[in-house]
Order: sequence, then structure tokens, then C-alpha cells
Amino acid sequence: MADATYDAVVVGGGTKSLVTALYLAKYGQMEVAVFEDRHEVGGGISSEEGPAPGFIANTHSTIHFDDYYPTVFDDFPDFKDRGARYVHPKSAWGGVFEEDQASLLVYHEEYDPTQEKTAREIARFSERDAETWLVLWDKWKKYIEPAFIKWLHTPPPPPGVPDPLEEAMRNPDSGLEPQWAEMSSSQVLKDLFESPEIRIALYRTMHSWHLHAPDEYGLGLNTLLGGLMWTQCCFFIGGTHSIAHALLKCFVEEGGKVFTKSPVDKILVEGSKATGIRLKNGTEVKARQLVLSGVDPQQLCFNLLGEDKVSPQVARRVKNLEDTFTTITWYDYALHNPPDYLAKSFNPDIAECGWLVLSNRDEERLSKEHAWFKLGKYPRPGVTTMVVCPHSIFDSTRAPEGKHLIKTETPCIPATYLSAKEWREFKKVQAEEELKEWRKFAPNMTWDNVIGYMALTPLDASNLRNMYPKGNMGSNVDNAPGQLGRFRPIPDLARHKVPGISQLYATSAAWAPSLGGSAWQGYNCYKVISEDLGLLQPWKDKGRPY
Repeated sequence: MADATYDAVVVGGGTKSLVTALYLAKYGQMEVAVFEDRHEVGGGISSEEGPAPGFIANTHSTIHFDDYYPTVFDDFPDFKDRGARYVHPKSAWGGVFEEDQASLLVYHEEYDPTQEKTAREIARFSERDAETWLVLWDKWKKYIEPAFIKWLHTPPPPPGVPDPLEEAMRNPDSGLEPQWAEMSSSQVLKDLFESPEIRIALYRTMHSWHLHAPDEYGLGLNTLLGGLMWTQCCFFIGGTHSIAHALLKCFVEEGGKVFTKSPVDKILVEGSKATGIRLKNGTEVKARQLVLSGVDPQQLCFNLLGEDKVSPQVARRVKNLEDTFTTITWYDYALHNPPDYLAKSFNPDIAECGWLVLSNRDEERLSKEHAWFKLGKYPRPGVTTMVVCPHSIFDSTRAPEGKHLIKTETPCIPATYLSAKEWREFKKVQAEEELKEWRKFAPNMTWDNVIGYMALTPLDASNLRNMYPKGNMGSNVDNAPGQLGRFRPIPDLARHKVPGISQLYATSAAWAPSLGGSAWQGYNCYKVISEDLGLLQPWKDKGRPY
């Protein structure tokens, strides 16, 4: 006999499963319970007072986009009132170059809706590239962006049926070249732009999303489209955990229940139907209508279900998932003063760039760094190509008055490549090397300016079950070409179901369309469930195209 019964039982309270649970509670009119093994829900959208008292740092997901939560804002009007509010930086992304401290800034759509200002900055390096950017922007707004947003919010279609982005590529007016989908980032950007500055800045900016080298095939189109989408980046006020808090409040207000410190041992399957879960303390919870998994596919198939419950093909494909190099470092610095960039004489807006690449004009640098990773080494001395995100410039709640919280990100080796002792030494060396690198661009970045810092490496990331054991921030599924979009994580699981087991659904950052701290996967999972069970579909009632 079950110890408790609910309509829907949810394994894990991460972003995606929490979004699906919220839709099930309100639009599915279900009694929903979430079981989370940690002390709080939110998964990778989390913040804490880490670098020093009063400084709020994001521990995982840090930069977001207007298209991350539009459905939640639309379908749950209280979401914003419960704390989900964000701000935009003046410049969305850009790069500064060590050789002469020149900088190239791409402005946020809010401050540059026509991208004419951005084009003037690009023209300082190439008039032709400025014209190309404006043509791309026109195509983006007219044809590509509507399809892209629909693609993000649509479950993968059956084989043979084009998805919204594939449909857009068939439209010659979109300006999208079919071969770009097969080409590397380097090939696509060289096909479009003549200046190395825009290519280098865009390579590294989009590396923060797909974490692959510019010379790796199959990611060129994603790099280009991601760079256009990045013009609408945003930062949630108070840290990303404000998203988790808002989702949780809305969920509880819809009657949802959350049980923290309640790790799940097994998903119970009777015959070919998921019937509930068993917690590690032996408690059994029955599901009247469905079980939803919010963990990575490896945990789902081999731990919660057991390999005998999935087909040999599913087991083989999950075992063979690429899961090694979606790993980075995040360092959050509590500072007396923000970085004082030499490049401010070139463009004073550099201090207000949301994702600033510190680099040189070596276009092969990022590829060389990845070559070292594949040899199992982090290149020393020095650091891999840094990105700087000045959170407190846009959001004063992140630091005490007059002080600043600034985050850095660098590509890194997986957690399993070093021992715990070696990672402790790595943390200290990395901080020294980052400040040394930073001073090339902002001489005031000395230890005298640092109040404290919080170092997060892949080893720290691996403390989250969905990132264990390598610290893979994509829920243990790299954004590799065959693991994106309709194929993510594998074609057999992409539509949020496990073949051969009814009443079982799955979602996480490992599902389509890609990794990221968005609502997409949770929303798309609800879409699939709503079709199966005949639940309310607010997008249809509102006439929303996605």
C-alpha cells in the first residue's frame, strides 16, 4: 500500500520539472507533488551570499534571455509579482583586444532596436561587416526570430516532419544558407565577416552556450543565431534564485506540494506503466496519472528505472552520450571598485557590457585551448579565454552600496580530470591567473581591490546530481551537433517520453532544444502531456503561435 498518492509525482525540483509541475497544477488541474533531494528547489538556478557578506552570486546559470520565460510570464501573471523581474545591460556582448585595447560592442536590442548603433561600432573594424550585420538583423526580425522562438517552445516533431527552424531555412528570403547547419563556427563567420574582431568576440560569447571550439563542425548556424539572440540577454534582479522562488510561490499557490531532503530511489513500474516512486527512506508514493522525471537521462535510465526497463538501443545511446566538455569555471569577485578598462577611451560603454570577452587577435586561441582539454590538461601559465559579467552594474541588489559583484567565466577541464586536492590548488592558482589576465585590460584589478571571491569549478558543479560526476552544466549532455534540437538527448527520448513505459515523462536541461536556465524544456514537456491527457492548452486559447 502506498504511503501517499497524488495525480502527478515529480522527481526533482529543478527549473524544468518545476515549470512542468506548475502547468500541471494550474492547467492540468492536478494534485502535484515534487520530491527534491536538496534542501531547496531550483537546481541550476540558484544564488547565495558567497564571495563576502552582502554579495549575492549565482552558483550556476547566470545570464538569461527575454525568450527564456515568456510563456511563464504570459500564462502565470503572478510570476513577476512573486519576484521574477529582470534588467537589460546596455551592451549585450562584445570583446576587447589586448594588442591595442580596441573594443567591439554589440548593443542590446532595448537600447539599439535597429542595431544602427552596433553597426557603427562594427564599422570601426569593417564597413562591409557593418552592412552585413544590418542585413542579418533585418532577416532576423522578419523571418528568423519568429521561427526561432517557436522552435524553442515546440516539442521535437516526428521524423520526417520539419521543425520551425528547418521550415525557416527552406525559405530563401530568410537569408539562411543550408550549408551553415553543417559547417563550423569558424567557417560560417568567415563566410559572413571579414574582421577577426567580430568573429573572435562571437566565437567566445557563444562558447558560453555550446562550449565547443570554433573549428568543430555542425555548430556554425547555432553560433550565428545565438549571437543574434544574445542581443536580448537579461539578468534577474537579486540573482537567478529569484526565478526559483517565483516558480515555487506560484506552484504552492496552485496547490502544489514540495518535499525537500527527499531523495528518490526508484521510479516504480508495473508491467509497462509507471505507477509511482520509492524514496530512499522506503516511503512509496503512488501516481494516479503520471510520473515526471527531472533528472538527466543517465540517472533516469540506469538508476531510477534500471537498465532492464529500457530497450537495448536506448541504453546504448544513453551510455554513448557525449558528456565531457560542457565544463567551465565561475569566479565571483566582491570588489571595492568595478574594473577600470583601458578600452573606455575607445568606447566608454565597455563598463556596461553584459558579456565581455577579454582576448587577443589570435583567432585560433579557443581551438588551441580545447586541444589542451582533449589531452586532459588545463593550459598554464595563464587562463583560458575569459568572459566578464558585471552583475552589480545592472543590479544594485547584488552588492552592498558602493561595492560591486563581478563574475568571470572560463572554459575548463571536467571535474574527473583532477583529484579533490588538485582542484583545491587549482582554485588558488586560477584566482591569481585571472587577476593577472584582467590587469592587462583593467590595471586596477589588483588584490587590493578584491574584498573576497567565490570559486566554482567543475568539481563544485558536480555536487548537483544532474551535473555529476564531471560537472557538466548541460545535465550531462553536451550541446554536440547530434545532441541538439530534435535529437536531444537522443531521438528515442526527445519527445519527453520513455519508449515502452506509459505514464512516464522526462525533462531537464538534457532535453530539447538545448541546455540553459530556461523554461523551454518544462513547457514543451507539458505540451506533450496535455496532448496525451487532453489537458487545457493556454497557448491555443490565447492564440499564441507557440
